[in-house]
Amino acid sequence: MKLPRQMGLGLRAPLHAQALANPTAVGFWEAHTENYLRPSYAQDVLLTLAQYRPISLHGVAMSLAGPDPLDDKLLAQTAGLIEKVKPAAISEHFAWSLAGGRTFNDLLPAPLLRSTLNHMVARVDHVQQKLGCQILIENPSTYLEFIEQELSEPELLNELAQRTDCGLLLDLNNLRVNELNHGLSAATYLNNIYWPSVQELHVAGYQTEVIQGQSVAIDSHAASVSPAVWRLFERVIDKHGAMPSLLERDGNIPKLEALLAEVATGKQIIDQHSLEHTDAMAE
Repeated sequence: MKLPRQMGLGLRAPLHAQALANPTAVGFWEAHTENYLRPSYAQDVLLTLAQYRPISLHGVAMSLAGPDPLDDKLLAQTAGLIEKVKPAAISEHFAWSLAGGRTFNDLLPAPLLRSTLNHMVARVDHVQQKLGCQILIENPSTYLEFIEQELSEPELLNELAQRTDCGLLLDLNNLRVNELNHGLSAATYLNNIYWPSVQELHVAGYQTEVIQGQSVAIDSHAASVSPAVWRLFERVIDKHGAMPSLLERDGNIPKLEALLAEVATGKQIIDQHSLEHTDAMAE
């Protein structure tokens, strides 16, 4: 099973009852893996939705770029959930959140070095072997840049995918956040990523805060998708075709109806692209 080339929605606890009442509202549902590992009401909701729509499992706790050993207990639990849900996609992050046994409640950046790439290759290989399937790796949002850099982020992710046969999950909101915070061109990034490896897109909202007198874009997922991110999305769909695309919302979560209005914006872009290509083929 593969994710459909449609708009999906992130499944969060405040949406459980509404999702059960309308399980076919979106093309697919994406759930944070760690919230559904154990038998519970939440897991029952996910298993029910899996009867109606494909599921994407999106992990946030493996700390793939971190120094501590991978948690084989977490991997075993994840493998068990995969067996139950039979998801269409499994994804994680190019980031770390665990060091010296201490967990940080964030997805922290790793330096763009050859040693980081080799570390990620070994870790992704291990995870894919333990889970028995391919995983997707998501590009990060960042709030600082390392002085030493040997690779661009697209170069690192492209080679990671080539060496491990993992896929890529491209978060367009993260590209916009990094563009605002560091002046990194989202357009250049899109031109340099290896698109055959990209299997899913994310769109989300960011917020701006003033920190020590400087404006900083925060990847909060607590606001509506910005017009700039929708423009990036439209550019990608126009150039590369319809793709599985997810709307994420993790904070200030409104009613499902409001989120479906945003999903409809993405669906309209995807449908318009499909219509244009159908018309072109008919000429």
